[in-house]
Amino acid sequence: MFRTIFSKLFTGFIVLTFLLSFLMLFISFRTIRQHYIQTLTASLDNLIVSLTPGTETLLKARSIAKLDAQLSELGKKTHYRLTVIDDQGVVLTDSEGSPNSMGNHKTRPEIAEALKGGTGVSTRFSSTVNYELLYVAKPLFDNGRIIGVLRASIFLRDVNALLDTLKIHIISWTALILLGALAGAYLFAKKISSPLRDLTAAASRVASGDFDAKVSIRNNDELSELGNAFNSMTLDIKKNFDEAANRQKEIEAIVSSIQEALAVFDRVGRIKYANASFEKDFGSPATGRFYWEIIRSGVFKDLVKRVTPEVNNAKGEIDIEGRTYHCGISQVPGRNEYISVFHDITHLKQMDKIKKDLVTNVSHELRTPLTAVKGFAETMEDSAGSEENKGYCRIIIKNTDRLIRIVEDLLILSNLEEHGFKLDISDVDLKTAAEEALAIFESKLKDKGLSIKFDAGSVPLIKADAFKIEQVFINLLDNAVKYTDKGGVAVRMKRTGDSAVVEIEDTGIGIPKEYLPRIFERFFVVDKSRSRKLGGTGLGLSIVKHIITLHNGDIAVDSEPGRGTKFTVTLPLHQ
Repeated sequence: MFRTIFSKLFTGFIVLTFLLSFLMLFISFRTIRQHYIQTLTASLDNLIVSLTPGTETLLKARSIAKLDAQLSELGKKTHYRLTVIDDQGVVLTDSEGSPNSMGNHKTRPEIAEALKGGTGVSTRFSSTVNYELLYVAKPLFDNGRIIGVLRASIFLRDVNALLDTLKIHIISWTALILLGALAGAYLFAKKISSPLRDLTAAASRVASGDFDAKVSIRNNDELSELGNAFNSMTLDIKKNFDEAANRQKEIEAIVSSIQEALAVFDRVGRIKYANASFEKDFGSPATGRFYWEIIRSGVFKDLVKRVTPEVNNAKGEIDIEGRTYHCGISQVPGRNEYISVFHDITHLKQMDKIKKDLVTNVSHELRTPLTAVKGFAETMEDSAGSEENKGYCRIIIKNTDRLIRIVEDLLILSNLEEHGFKLDISDVDLKTAAEEALAIFESKLKDKGLSIKFDAGSVPLIKADAFKIEQVFINLLDNAVKYTDKGGVAVRMKRTGDSAVVEIEDTGIGIPKEYLPRIFERFFVVDKSRSRKLGGTGLGLSIVKHIITLHNGDIAVDSEPGRGTKFTVTLPLHQ
């Protein structure tokens, strides 16, 4: 059951106050009684001391009658009961009763203590007078020998009556003090609980979104500081909330204005947010649905699977309902959520296809006239007559050959891009392919005085397209020989796990670092004048890149100007 702070405080004060009051009364009554009995004990002791000399004289003389009369008279005056007992415990005289009706007192505590030579004190009920009495006894001596005991006693009814009167007064005052304490406890609990109740109400308003809630606590204590801190906190919360709301609106406006389709989904694939472009391209509503209900693409599912805590992003192209998108998926840092962005590249793909078709058609159309031009130029060279005219013919033939090589490379590249996935897979011996390619450049190596180092290692047969792999070796070796004037070319092979690694390294002019990211682009050449002089088309490395990619391999380049270039080709053993 819910209990308020007020009820807890007030109940605690009531319990504590009553407990302390009870303990105070108990201790007070006990202390007053003990103190009063100690006072009476001292009075009785003093009385016995004053009566001892006369009592000892009469007891020695065995004047029992005279002793009885004397003690009876003295008992009436002092209201004390006086008794004389001999050393055997027999009562000789008593101021309140007949000695003959009294039993032997030798075992009574106060008598037994007095017979030992000490002062005996005892409080007990007396069957002779039927009331509780306080007894004090001291020994009587005759020449150092105990001959009896003088005992004085007093009725405790007077003490109890006095204590009862004191109890009434003490309880009355205690009750008044208790009522005052309870009233103070009520006011104190109210003073503590009221500000807390106001704070609770204000906190509930803040929790419901009312950040204008304030509390006013007039206490000049920690509660007042708590109220001020609460008011400051609500102001900060309101400020931060407004800033967050404005920032969220800005982000939503920015995301909504993005032309690319964007969606956020959790680890089970449920879409948590989608912008207007996404719903326009893939259908709405999208929020709350699973992504595979909207994006029906196996490629997209594969991209999602590729995103892991170790690899937190993946990119690829997907085709959906006749449109092509470049898709990027990333994991949101610190959360099990993924964000995907779709860029519509359908137009770019169409333009790229038009460009490729144009290049292919133009290449096909140029091949026949170029061949005819070369043939006529060679015929003219034979019948040119003068050396000057023959020189002109050789220039025509040289540039025609260059154009023919460009056309052939363009046709190869177009064929790879359009039909490259159709590989003629068979067992390929990389050592044999490399040796056959080296044989093509053997005369050029000798003409330039270049050395050749070949280390075939222990590479097994791989599954690949033999003709295309041979093209890779020819193009890479052609570049190595073409751009190396001294030193040599090295071809190394090795097996690494489930892959074959081929390294083709030269000691040529090298490639500046800023050009390395672009060397696989078509028509890109580092030194245009040197490439033109050597007959380069700028398509060889692009062809190599396509072939390696079609084989699910990888190619890397490491080069420095003046120190040569090394191409590293990695091919899987199995496709």
